[in-house]
Amino acid sequence: MRIRPALVPALLVPLTLAVACQAPNAGARTVPRHDAETFFATTAFTGASFSHDGKELLVTGDQSGVFNAYTLILEHGMLVPLTESTTNAVFSLSWFPDDRRILYTSDQGGNELNHLYVREPDGTVHDLTPGEGLKAMFLGWSADERSFFALTNERDPQFFDLYRYHFGPRPVEAAATEEVAPGFERELLFRNPGGFDLSGVSRDGRWVALTKTNTNADSDVFLAAVERPEERRHVTPH
Repeated sequence: MRIRPALVPALLVPLTLAVACQAPNAGARTVPRHDAETFFATTAFTGASFSHDGKELLVTGDQSGVFNAYTLILEHGMLVPLTESTTNAVFSLSWFPDDRRILYTSDQGGNELNHLYVREPDGTVHDLTPGEGLKAMFLGWSADERSFFALTNERDPQFFDLYRYHFGPRPVEAAATEEVAPGFERELLFRNPGGFDLSGVSRDGRWVALTKTNTNADSDVFLAAVERPEERRHVTPH
């Protein structure tokens, strides 16, 4: 039988592997073994937000056995706990733009119904999204850094509405607001019409992005003005 040159590489690969597997590995090193406890006894860190003066970094860590918020002092690397939960995991979100307050999120007993909390510099904590059976998500700071955006499904468990939380001087033209914690007011910025996921908001609070899932292989994105929610522009025609 005559073997064509093109077939030689294909035949040599399995032959080479077979020889390599049979040959003794004189240079093999001993691989250390670790028990399960060693792998679980690790520390995980997540998230990062610089303080307004750039001297500290807000992080989340689980060295206590439960995720909590910590500040890492950059000058000497000291890690200082800001929350001390022994039950519910706490995940830090951000320092406030110009002071030492922080935003964080936490659920209750692992029910995945996260609320948004603000921690004051003296350690006082306020639930900014109180209520039973609701879930809230932080969506980012406004451009003027005097308010931030959040989603909650308190009106309808199936859909998330967009709220704006004011913690500084409120614009005169802002809609009617409600007080949710000392020094905080919020307004309903965009009511979800149903059938959409609210995917993002512009930093000036004028536009929202909506995602409509048709199937697991087909989705669409729409742009809507907060002042004209019924006028939705389809930006991904296909």
